[in-house]
Amino acid sequence: MRKWMFVGPAALAAALLAVASVGHAEEAAKAHGTASISGKVTGVDGHPAAGIEVRLMAGHAGGKDKKTADAPADKPKRMEALATVKTDDQGAYKFDNLAAGTYVVQAGDHKTMAMGKEKVTLTDGQAATADIKLEAKGADTGGEKKKKN
Repeated sequence: MRKWMFVGPAALAAALLAVASVGHAEEAAKAHGTASISGKVTGVDGHPAAGIEVRLMAGHAGGKDKKTADAPADKPKRMEALATVKTDDQGAYKFDNLAAGTYVVQAGDHKTMAMGKEKVTLTDGQAATADIKLEAKGADTGGEKKKKN
Protein backbone atom coordinates (compact mmCIF):
# COMPACT_ATOMS: atom_id res chain seq x y z
CA MET A 1 0.00 0.00 0.00
CA ARG A 2 1.34 3.41 -0.98
CA LYS A 3 1.15 6.41 1.23
CA TRP A 4 0.71 9.76 -0.45
CA MET A 5 2.43 12.75 1.00
CA PHE A 6 0.88 16.16 0.59
CA VAL A 7 3.34 18.93 -0.16
CA GLY A 8 2.12 22.29 1.05
CA PRO A 9 2.35 25.47 -1.03
CA ALA A 10 5.23 26.82 1.08
CA ALA A 11 7.36 23.70 0.54
CA LEU A 12 6.60 23.72 -3.18
CA ALA A 13 7.55 27.42 -3.46
CA ALA A 14 10.83 26.79 -1.60
CA ALA A 15 11.71 23.90 -3.92
CA LEU A 16 11.00 25.98 -7.03
CA LEU A 17 13.04 28.89 -5.67
CA ALA A 18 16.00 26.58 -5.03
CA VAL A 19 15.89 25.27 -8.60
CA ALA A 20 15.58 28.80 -10.01
CA SER A 21 18.52 29.99 -7.88
CA VAL A 22 20.78 27.25 -9.26
CA GLY A 23 19.88 28.21 -12.83
CA HIS A 24 20.46 31.89 -12.09
CA ALA A 25 23.87 31.17 -10.54
CA GLU A 26 24.91 29.23 -13.67
CA GLU A 27 23.82 32.14 -15.91
CA ALA A 28 25.71 34.62 -13.73
CA ALA A 29 28.87 32.49 -13.93
CA LYS A 30 28.61 32.37 -17.72
CA ALA A 31 28.01 36.14 -17.94
CA HIS A 32 31.02 36.98 -15.77
CA GLY A 33 33.33 34.29 -17.12
CA THR A 34 36.50 32.74 -15.84
CA ALA A 35 39.18 34.69 -17.72
CA SER A 36 41.45 37.38 -16.29
CA ILE A 37 43.81 40.13 -17.36
CA SER A 38 46.75 41.20 -15.21
CA GLY A 39 49.95 43.08 -15.75
CA LYS A 40 52.31 45.80 -14.60
CA VAL A 41 52.27 49.48 -15.40
CA THR A 42 55.62 51.24 -15.77
CA GLY A 43 56.08 54.98 -15.83
CA VAL A 44 57.82 57.09 -18.44
CA ASP A 45 61.02 56.56 -16.41
CA GLY A 46 60.67 52.75 -16.71
CA HIS A 47 60.00 52.20 -12.98
CA PRO A 48 56.84 50.54 -11.61
CA ALA A 49 54.00 53.08 -11.46
CA ALA A 50 52.14 52.84 -8.13
CA GLY A 51 48.65 54.26 -7.60
CA ILE A 52 47.85 54.55 -11.31
CA GLU A 53 44.24 54.21 -12.47
CA VAL A 54 43.74 51.27 -14.83
CA ARG A 55 40.45 51.00 -16.73
CA LEU A 56 38.98 47.96 -18.45
CA MET A 57 36.84 48.73 -21.50
CA ALA A 58 35.02 46.49 -23.95
CA GLY A 59 35.52 46.48 -27.67
CA HIS A 60 37.78 48.46 -29.90
CA ALA A 61 40.76 50.63 -29.02
CA GLY A 62 39.40 53.69 -30.78
CA GLY A 63 39.88 57.30 -29.85
CA LYS A 64 37.47 60.10 -28.99
CA ASP A 65 35.98 60.24 -32.45
CA LYS A 66 34.89 56.57 -32.52
CA LYS A 67 31.22 55.88 -31.90
CA THR A 68 29.93 52.86 -30.04
CA ALA A 69 27.40 50.65 -31.81
CA ASP A 70 24.52 51.76 -29.60
CA ALA A 71 25.28 55.49 -29.69
CA PRO A 72 22.89 57.72 -31.64
CA ALA A 73 24.52 58.96 -34.85
CA ASP A 74 24.41 62.58 -33.70
CA LYS A 75 25.86 61.91 -30.22
CA PRO A 76 29.26 60.16 -30.22
CA LYS A 77 30.14 58.50 -26.90
CA ARG A 78 33.52 57.70 -25.45
CA MET A 79 34.06 54.14 -24.37
CA GLU A 80 32.91 53.67 -20.79
CA ALA A 81 34.95 51.69 -18.27
CA LEU A 82 33.60 48.27 -17.28
CA ALA A 83 35.87 48.27 -14.22
CA THR A 84 38.56 50.46 -12.69
CA VAL A 85 41.41 49.51 -10.34
CA LYS A 86 44.57 51.19 -9.05
CA THR A 87 48.04 49.69 -9.33
CA ASP A 88 49.76 48.45 -6.17
CA ASP A 89 53.23 49.54 -4.97
CA GLN A 90 54.85 47.35 -7.65
CA GLY A 91 52.69 48.74 -10.47
CA ALA A 92 50.61 45.53 -10.68
CA TYR A 93 46.88 45.32 -11.45
CA LYS A 94 44.36 42.55 -12.15
CA PHE A 95 40.83 42.14 -13.52
CA ASP A 96 39.13 38.81 -12.67
CA ASN A 97 35.96 36.95 -13.70
CA LEU A 98 35.91 38.21 -17.28
CA ALA A 99 33.89 36.71 -20.10
CA ALA A 100 35.59 35.76 -23.36
CA GLY A 101 35.87 38.73 -25.69
CA THR A 102 37.99 41.70 -26.70
CA TYR A 103 38.95 44.32 -24.14
CA VAL A 104 41.07 47.45 -23.98
CA VAL A 105 43.12 48.03 -20.84
CA GLN A 106 44.04 51.69 -20.42
CA ALA A 107 46.27 53.25 -17.77
CA GLY A 108 46.84 56.92 -17.13
CA ASP A 109 48.70 59.16 -14.72
CA HIS A 110 46.57 62.27 -14.25
CA LYS A 111 49.50 64.24 -12.80
CA THR A 112 51.86 63.80 -15.75
CA MET A 113 49.20 63.15 -18.42
CA ALA A 114 51.14 60.02 -19.43
CA MET A 115 48.97 57.23 -20.85
CA GLY A 116 49.19 53.75 -22.31
CA LYS A 117 46.80 51.04 -23.47
CA GLU A 118 46.76 47.47 -24.69
CA LYS A 119 44.12 45.53 -26.61
CA VAL A 120 43.50 41.98 -25.32
CA THR A 121 41.33 39.20 -26.75
CA LEU A 122 40.37 36.54 -24.19
CA THR A 123 39.07 33.00 -24.49
CA ASP A 124 37.19 31.20 -21.69
CA GLY A 125 39.45 30.51 -18.74
CA GLN A 126 42.45 32.37 -20.18
CA ALA A 127 44.78 34.32 -17.91
CA ALA A 128 46.24 37.04 -20.15
CA THR A 129 49.06 39.45 -19.35
CA ALA A 130 48.99 43.05 -20.56
CA ASP A 131 51.95 45.12 -19.38
CA ILE A 132 51.53 48.83 -20.06
CA LYS A 133 54.28 51.44 -20.45
CA LEU A 134 53.08 54.98 -19.90
CA GLU A 135 54.09 57.46 -22.56
CA ALA A 136 54.03 61.22 -22.30
CA LYS A 137 51.24 62.85 -24.29
CA GLY A 138 51.82 66.54 -25.00
CA ALA A 139 54.54 66.67 -22.39
CA ASP A 140 54.82 69.96 -20.55
CA THR A 141 58.41 71.00 -19.99
CA GLY A 142 57.44 73.00 -16.92
CA GLY A 143 58.75 76.25 -18.36
CA GLU A 144 56.81 79.47 -18.65
CA LYS A 145 55.09 80.29 -21.90
CA LYS A 146 56.72 83.09 -23.85
CA LYS A 147 54.63 85.97 -25.13
CA LYS A 148 54.61 86.61 -28.84
CA ASN A 149 55.91 90.04 -29.87
